[in-house]
Amino acid sequence: MTAFRPGPQAAAPVLASLDTPSDVRDDAPRRTVIVGARGRMGAMFRRRARSVGVPVEGLDIPFDEDALAAACDGADLLLLCVPVAVLGETLQTFVPHLSPAAVVADITSVKEQPMTLMQRYWQGPVVGTHPLFGPGAHN
Repeated sequence: MTAFRPGPQAAAPVLASLDTPSDVRDDAPRRTVIVGARGRMGAMFRRRARSVGVPVEGLDIPFDEDALAAACDGADLLLLCVPVAVLGETLQTFVPHLSPAAVVADITSVKEQPMTLMQRYWQGPVVGTHPLFGPGAHN
């Protein structure tokens, strides 16, 4: 299990890169799956990713097995924009469809339980985030 826990200095380049089109960045995700894409945060991340050219698939309940498998095929980032209460169940649904190198990340406001769940259900890299902004934030 690998957990990415960057220091404070790591955030600046990532945030700065959001304004750089993905076709000129070597580190841009090739395909991102956002679970909870119709929610406020999921929809915001989906719009933002698309605005910089990141291919994004958005999925919401009820999950269709065929759509889920197609969305996850080739994805290198699974972004979980779901409540902590359903995080374990959501992980169990999605991880069988991911490539071993995919990164699994969440945006919940708490970290211990989500990190434990992600590391329990996913053997690849995991990232626990806490956005310090929301859909109503201005640039």
